[in-house]
Amino acid sequence: MSASLWLCADVRAIEARALTGRVSAALALLSTVGIASSRVTVWLRSLSTLDGGAALRLCRDCRETTQRTGAQLVVGERADLALLSDADGVHVTTHGPSARDTERYLLRVGAHELWLSAAVHDPFSARESARYCSALVASPFDNVPSKAPALGVAGLSAIVAAAPARATIALGGIDDDSLAARALSAGASGVAVRRALVSDAWEKSLVSVARALVA
Repeated sequence: MSASLWLCADVRAIEARALTGRVSAALALLSTVGIASSRVTVWLRSLSTLDGGAALRLCRDCRETTQRTGAQLVVGERADLALLSDADGVHVTTHGPSARDTERYLLRVGAHELWLSAAVHDPFSARESARYCSALVASPFDNVPSKAPALGVAGLSAIVAAAPARATIALGGIDDDSLAARALSAGASGVAVRRALVSDAWEKSLVSVARALVA
């Protein structure tokens, strides 16, 4: 199976009104280097920094983009916004409702089609989250300022082994082909990028990461 690529669209790093355009540009750029949009998941992050109306508009704008291109859309923490925008999934973290509670909520409202992903940092949290989630986002893979020590290849491999039936996406410091290749060598199903979407040199960085996925 081809490795997947998650675009971490963080509204703390780029203005919401510019984010949809950046996502669209990134999907177009990836298609030129052999990454079909069907392999890409757009992950909207830090929506709590926006008011409700702005957050919903952003979700719907990004959903229009992902539907047009064939990419997936995952809404961070806000299951209500995921439902209202017809997203594909919800990503849960330690700062919001748990994967278990989110699953219960989605089942209660009849949203059986939405899938869950969860942030994990060690084998224990991976095993727990795998009970409810289709995908696990393991971080930080490489060194990231103000974050926990890097998992590295050994730490990521342990998380993959703890939940072998789930897709494990490596996140954290992955901004070139060598780091992406290391994450894939550890058994990751794909990689997630943030700086390679929101930094000033995002195009060069994103193309570099993509090389590892098409190699």
